[in-house]
Amino acid sequence: MLAELEQIVSRGGDKHQVSPEDQARWLEIHDELKTLWASESFTREYEKRGASGMNATTDVELTRYFVSLPRNSFEFWGWAESERLVHPVMRQFYQERDVVMEERRMRYDNDPGGKLYETLLGQAFRIHPYRNPVIGYPDDINSLTATMMSEFHKAYYVPKNIVIAVVGDVDPQRDLPVLERYFGRLPRGTVPGRPMQVEPPQEGERHFSVSMDSAPEMMIAYHKPPYPDPVDPPLSILFEVLAGSPISPLYEELVRKQRIATSVSSYEAPGNAYPNLVIFSLYPRAPHTNKELLAAFDKVLSDFLARGITPEQLENAKRSIAMAYLGQLRSNESLAMQLASAELIYNDWRVMVKWYDEVMKVTEQDVMRVAREYLRPNNRTIGYLESTVLGKKGDSK
Repeated sequence: MLAELEQIVSRGGDKHQVSPEDQARWLEIHDELKTLWASESFTREYEKRGASGMNATTDVELTRYFVSLPRNSFEFWGWAESERLVHPVMRQFYQERDVVMEERRMRYDNDPGGKLYETLLGQAFRIHPYRNPVIGYPDDINSLTATMMSEFHKAYYVPKNIVIAVVGDVDPQRDLPVLERYFGRLPRGTVPGRPMQVEPPQEGERHFSVSMDSAPEMMIAYHKPPYPDPVDPPLSILFEVLAGSPISPLYEELVRKQRIATSVSSYEAPGNAYPNLVIFSLYPRAPHTNKELLAAFDKVLSDFLARGITPEQLENAKRSIAMAYLGQLRSNESLAMQLASAELIYNDWRVMVKWYDEVMKVTEQDVMRVAREYLRPNNRTIGYLESTVLGKKGDSK
């Protein structure tokens, strides 16, 4: 029946427009499949063995599958996870494709902040694949077939492209043979190709606007190198100083003193393997506009560049980063994901420790050097979310 579904898809052509007869058969097959599928059985087998928190997340670099389980269920995990790698079945692909499409509508098409962020990536990156949303565009999702997904699985779900991190009651002599027994069944495969495009330096400030029935918002994105570039640790300190807390210059000046903004924050996106962005997200307070907020934002940056970072600001930033770093080590799940991600992206699980050590060595001179190099207007893209409702210029919160 799954094979027949693929035949129907293939007859739909590039437009995926199936005949009324095929559409009727499509529905008939799915009705029959519903009587055969036990869609929750995989999860229930885990739950019967005491597992919890079973889930997966996807970002631009990788997909993480994770679960917490008792020590005596470890071998079951090895069998179950390797089994769905060795013998995958795209059993409910088309139902899940519909779920992904609905998720896209909720997070991007109908969400003002999501629409602004997606447009920002497309404007900031002209060549590199970072310009594309992880979830894909509507045409990407609609054009996917179970056959295409199987080919993707064969190419990327291979041992040379997989990292396993086990955290907890671990005994290498006891546990490595279990991993080898089950995951050693997988064909080794080859390392999938990586993006080769190099984003050229931005040569001028870029502006764009998105109009929706929503309160205004603004995103300001600066290009930057990722770790292990030596400028990454001082840049991390810089962004923590500028917008990382209620005592940061941007928050103190724009939210507390001038009351021109309701909130200010910063984060790195969209990934870590290639040159990325630091994004400042700001919400103007009514009746102020995005343009007024941008002028005030630039004034804070100008004053900071002229005055420089203080020893107290440097120490506070390092303390805040240390607390966040330690928080990532607090749970088995978080630690496992950090280790696996570092190994897959950097080929070195120790990166998380190395990065922290380098951040703690950053000096005031390091911070100001990178601030003057990267906080330049011609290195940034500014996106405005403007309200389509007449008179709705800001958020009164």
